[in-house]
Amino acid sequence: MEYGATIWNLYLKGDIEKLEKIQNRAIRFIKKDYKSRNPGPITSMRKDLETDPLEERRTSLRLILMYKVVEGLVPSLPPNSFLKYAKTKSQIKPKQYQDHQTTNLVNRHVSKWKMSRSDKFVENLNMKEENIKDLCNEVDNCSSEEHDIDGILSKLENIFSEAAIKPFGKSGRNNEQKEKSDRNNEIWFTKLCDEKRKKFHNAKKKYNKDKSSANRESLRFARKSYKKELSRSFANHQLNLEKELRQTSRNNTKEFWNILNKFSKKTKKRYTYTNRYTL
Repeated sequence: MEYGATIWNLYLKGDIEKLEKIQNRAIRFIKKDYKSRNPGPITSMRKDLETDPLEERRTSLRLILMYKVVEGLVPSLPPNSFLKYAKTKSQIKPKQYQDHQTTNLVNRHVSKWKMSRSDKFVENLNMKEENIKDLCNEVDNCSSEEHDIDGILSKLENIFSEAAIKPFGKSGRNNEQKEKSDRNNEIWFTKLCDEKRKKFHNAKKKYNKDKSSANRESLRFARKSYKKELSRSFANHQLNLEKELRQTSRNNTKEFWNILNKFSKKTKKRYTYTNRYTL
């Protein structure tokens, strides 16, 4: 239950609002007050019941579980217990994906947890033991003001983040190696092709959010432009290759045969209509 309550975390604003509405109805049911429509009735009822909003409770649960895992109060799950293969009908080897949202941790810039480096994290956290005790004393002595509690939580977040950054490192697009698709590695796939593809994907995302006639027309135009640029780039590459072969066959026979050997059955790269126009 502890793992499930912590991992299950809504991150879409619409879903969060739906869940908050359910809690608001429960608060009215407990207080037996269905008629109050003054500004802030739910907030005052929640204070009377000493109930925190669900979003704050989920944040607290994540911090509590992290503390219990570090102190050994709950067993840590092995990676294989919450990883499973993605369902796909393609013939390629399916990739594994995590069953929970990977951005559930308080700090969004720390890399994923690695069991091989967990000892270093615990060691760094033990060095901050005095700072954590000071924060605990602040909690006992502080008032119930919201800004005081937020300040203490922010300090605690920084302590855990600093302890995790050294062993796990930082994440982000600038620090991670960008994986390029096979098409990006093709000789004929130019920068202009890449720009057309980005415009096509942007138009596709925009159309999926709002299926209006204008967005549909923009998507159709972007798809047509992308395919046209792929065909033009591939045709130019083939034409330049033919010219190079003709020129080499006249001036350098040895180099000519070396080029032909690159297109043997073992190393030949086959370009078909399918793999050129797969979007």
